[in-house]
Amino acid sequence: MKVIKYVGTWGVAYCLLAVPVYATTCSGVEIHVQDKCADTLAQRKQEPNAVELFPQFTDRLMPERGSGVTGGDGSISIDLQDGRSLFMWGDSFLGEVIDGKRPRETSKLVIGNIFTVLSHDTVLSYFRGTAAHPESWLVPDTTKGTGNWYWPGNGFVRDKRLHLFMSEFRRTGNQIFDFGYVGCDYFILDAETLEPLEKHNFPAANVKGVHYGHAVVDDGTYVYNYGTLTDSTGFARVHVARATLTDGVLQDWQYYSDGNWADNPAASTPLQGIQTNVSEQFNVFKLKGRYVLVTQTRSQENEVFVALSDHPAGPFSQEKQIFKVSEPLAEKKMFAYNTMVHPQFQKEDRILMCYNVNCYEEADLFNHASYYKPRFFWVPIKAILGD
Repeated sequence: MKVIKYVGTWGVAYCLLAVPVYATTCSGVEIHVQDKCADTLAQRKQEPNAVELFPQFTDRLMPERGSGVTGGDGSISIDLQDGRSLFMWGDSFLGEVIDGKRPRETSKLVIGNIFTVLSHDTVLSYFRGTAAHPESWLVPDTTKGTGNWYWPGNGFVRDKRLHLFMSEFRRTGNQIFDFGYVGCDYFILDAETLEPLEKHNFPAANVKGVHYGHAVVDDGTYVYNYGTLTDSTGFARVHVARATLTDGVLQDWQYYSDGNWADNPAASTPLQGIQTNVSEQFNVFKLKGRYVLVTQTRSQENEVFVALSDHPAGPFSQEKQIFKVSEPLAEKKMFAYNTMVHPQFQKEDRILMCYNVNCYEEADLFNHASYYKPRFFWVPIKAILGD
């Protein structure tokens, strides 16, 4: 049973019911789920480093009824520091799912970004426009071209302000993957309402080609902003910038450069110790005193790697594979990409992650709603950090 409530012209709230069997808490958010089998705990003891799939979380975030988000990628989350978690989607479907399908006449695809806020008993989807004609929550101005859009980066909350980086893209052709990077903008939003208060361009993203803003760490004195730079062979390496939060705004940016910090973004050099071809969207976060980088490979092997460091700018080491997507994607003409971590969700020494899936056939987005929904799973912290 679901109670549906529309909120103005910009969102939909769902009051959800669930059967409590065990609970995990995320800064005040309790997610109650039902174990699939009685021997799950015993199995964990036998395989302490085993990954555990968690499809119930997808169902919680993307209810099939209520005209909210029923599919999307990106799957980036930020702890709002008030008992709620923000999930940011890239291109998203709004509407309903009936018998596993999205009706074409009522399903609305939004190119850009839709936000979802999860609390202990509600899911609230944020978009502009109306349910009949939804639009992205954050939209670029037209100074760099019409028809551009933002895909979500990452951010953090401090003093009830959400500091958020968004990547602007544009069309480069008529095919589905014909799009190009334009730049990066830095937003300050009210963390309660998610309404934008300020916007600043992040010009360093256009100096050397580093796609900043895809991983952000608030480390107190400095805030670290990570991105990748892809070379002519398609191999991507991680770069990082840092700033201080002064008078409520990130400023005085510096760029990691061969063990030092430079004021000129052109001097930026890759972080050391990372051997994996890092994906466009990846994570850096702090876990039990260590800095953890998590990325899915850009190739079709669909492997997920972690690397560890004692410092936010590396060097990183102990790089290892912790997960491999085993879902039979090729036979369904699907692909997986951009594994994301949700460190505010932890239970029984496990941390929540997900990978995104999509499909090559446009018709499958409607005929198989699950082909465009993230796959959530629990990863043992021990598998990340070691003994």
